[in-house]
Amino acid sequence: MINKQLDALTLKHKIHSDAILMNSFVIGSDGEFFKGMRAWGQHAFFENSTRFFMEKYGYENMLPAVVHVDETTPHSR
Repeated sequence: MINKQLDALTLKHKIHSDAILMNSFVIGSDGEFFKGMRAWGQHAFFENSTRFFMEKYGYENMLPAVVHVDETTPHSR
C-alpha cells in the first residue's frame, strides 16, 4: 500500500533509502481513565482518537485500527 501511494506522487526529489515511510501509534490512557467507563464511552474515545489521526494525516493514509480490550487497559493500534 505504501509503495502504491508513493508511486502516485509527483516528487521533486528521490525518496532516501533510509526514509521513514510509516508510523505506528498506540492510543490509550491509564487504567484510572477507563475505570467505570461503559463500553459505549470507550468506543467514543477510540472513535474520536482515530478521527483526530484521520484529520491530521488523511483518511487515505490510514490503515485499519484495532482496539484491544483483552488486557488490563484498553488500547488501540
